[in-house]
Order: sequence, then C-alpha cells, then structure tokens
Amino acid sequence: MSTQRMGCCYAGGPGVQLTWMDAKVGDWVVTPRTGKPVEINALWINALQTYGGIRKVARKTGRDV
Repeated sequence: MSTQRMGCCYAGGPGVQLTWMDAKVGDWVVTPRTGKPVEINALWINALQTYGGIRKVARKTGRDV
C-alpha cells in the first residue's frame, strides 16, 4: 500500500483480496478492486483531517504535535 500524489491510498494487484469488501473463492477474486479502495481512503482522509484539527488546537495553545 502506498499513497499517491493526490494523497489517496493505492494498493492491490492481480489475485489479491485487498479489503473486507472483496469477495474471494479459492484463488478466484470475485470482486477485484485494485487501485484506490474507497473504504480505506475514507478512513485515511478522516485521519488526516483529525490530525489537522489537533495541530490547529496545539498551535493555539503553544504546543506542537
């Protein structure tokens, strides 16, 4: 898994069950979704926004995160 220039997470490859949303039966990935899994990126963007909010509060109080 890596981040791209836009800040989105990118992961996966042929035959890989990437997240809990991907169905896999034996070696067959029924719902392959190589690329930018929306549920992972939603969590990632939320984490970045939360961190940004914490940094704003920390700066106002004279602290750094």
